[in-house]
Amino acid sequence: MDWQYAVEKVKPYVVKIETPDGHGTGFFCLKNTEGTIGGIATAMHVVAHAVRWQQPIRIIVYDLDGKMNGVAFLKESERVVRPNWQNDSAMIIFPTSEIGFPEQLIPLFPTERFLPIGVEVGWLGFPAIEQYRCCFFSGNVSAHNIDLNWYLIDSVAINGVNRHRKTLPIH
Repeated sequence: MDWQYAVEKVKPYVVKIETPDGHGTGFFCLKNTEGTIGGIATAMHVVAHAVRWQQPIRIIVYDLDGKMNGVAFLKESERVVRPNWQNDSAMIIFPTSEIGFPEQLIPLFPTERFLPIGVEVGWLGFPAIEQYRCCFFSGNVSAHNIDLNWYLIDSVAINGVNRHRKTLPIH
């Protein structure tokens, strides 16, 4: 796999999500037909505390060189978070005017299918140990949990990068 090409293609869609309680990773994944409302997918544990306590969520977009390229500060009244507690996933929905949304979005792998065991996968994110740098990780699908729509991935074990859902963008 030529991961360098995949990283260059996907990196503009990856965002850092900050809350008063911590930070995590998300990615641009939906827009309405008019392009006025958009959504960013993330892990529910990234935004859970902010949702429970009606706290703001800050979304930061970086350019390919790692420089801050846009920030949206979303008060509780300016966004909707659609949680899926069982799958530890969430969608943050807000007006696209708050931050520059990409014109086109990355097609996602169909959720009704699983990648085969042994397939190499990669992901980008802002792990706890390197919170200001978008990092790349890779590993192999080790197993599926069909009931929870999870992959188990043989990879590094760093807090914030070792749980993966089927909502990850696949190029």
